[in-house]
Amino acid sequence: MFFDYDEFTGAVPRLFSSVEPPHQTLRLPVGRHGHANGSFSQLGTYKLTVQASATMAAGAAVTSWAVECTLVVGPYEPPMPPPTTLIGHHPILLP
Repeated sequence: MFFDYDEFTGAVPRLFSSVEPPHQTLRLPVGRHGHANGSFSQLGTYKLTVQASATMAAGAAVTSWAVECTLVVGPYEPPMPPPTTLIGHHPILLP
């Protein structure tokens, strides 16, 4: 869940949620931008796909490519590379 704290009212409106369809799209008015914080119910690795779309002043619709963001909640342990050995300059994968 991502949220945006309103320093003037103290409100904490929900912006995104993986399980609530009304909170799976964020719409911003023209000329605005947003800042958000995240809160998660469990430790783990989360994937968030972000894609922007807009309507140009002349009426043309434009869409960005999708970008996948990885969020690690809790200790991060990088994945171990597969074990290898070298014979000459050729790596051989070990079981």
